[in-house]
Amino acid sequence: MTEQPLLTRRQLVGYLNDNGFPIGRGTLNRLCSPAYDDGPPVAGWWGNRPVYEPARAIEWARARLRPKSGPITNTRLKATEPTGGQAGQRDVLQCEAGHRGSAELCRTSREPAP
Repeated sequence: MTEQPLLTRRQLVGYLNDNGFPIGRGTLNRLCSPAYDDGPPVAGWWGNRPVYEPARAIEWARARLRPKSGPITNTRLKATEPTGGQAGQRDVLQCEAGHRGSAELCRTSREPAP
């Protein structure tokens, strides 16, 4: 079995794109950042650069696929009772925490807990 060479993150973007996984450099950098920590597994470090095994990166990309059936939905906000189409009124939305407001996300659901 021949071992594939390790790839830097920049090389990994091209490799994933060539194998049918469209991902940009910025997106991969964001997913690999400590804030998200949702990137492909790091095989090792070359200096201060993480390097990745191509086969494990493809496994990671496949694991991120959504099922092809069913609509994409936003479960963050759900509409409450419609206003009945009265002029000048909008439908009221409610966040997961139960706060009512416009179509913007609730601040309390975005702020980290103290």
